[in-house]
Amino acid sequence: MYIIIIVLAIVLDQYFKYLAVKHLKNKGSKKIGFIRLRYVENRGAAMGFLKNHPTFLKGFSLLLIIILLFFEYMYYIEGANTLLLISLSFIIGGGIGNVMDRFIRGYVVDFYTFEIKKLPYFNIADFFVITGAILLLIVEMMTA
Repeated sequence: MYIIIIVLAIVLDQYFKYLAVKHLKNKGSKKIGFIRLRYVENRGAAMGFLKNHPTFLKGFSLLLIIILLFFEYMYYIEGANTLLLISLSFIIGGGIGNVMDRFIRGYVVDFYTFEIKKLPYFNIADFFVITGAILLLIVEMMTA
């Protein structure tokens, strides 16, 4: 089940990035309710952090994914909480989606933001990473 979650996160992320490139690149932005769609090339991590260090960012991101895969495997073997394993699967799947962009394109495709506040642009991989992190916090609070 956890491998399916990881693969699903990667496939959804890459599909929506494909749609963003096809329908949004060089076409300005579109507003749908409080969501703004726009093609953005993010050459750094969150909000452009480390954009001037692409090699380090690629290596560090890949290392983090390998470490998370190791922990997920160990937790799975130990029979850990299902929600913990799901949260790690979300983070890993989203992380792989963005790392794929870094290695293939040299940047991450972002394409949506919320106009409630001044926020950066995100993608589906970011959604999975953030959702996984929130689930992980909930799991930790429940077991503390």
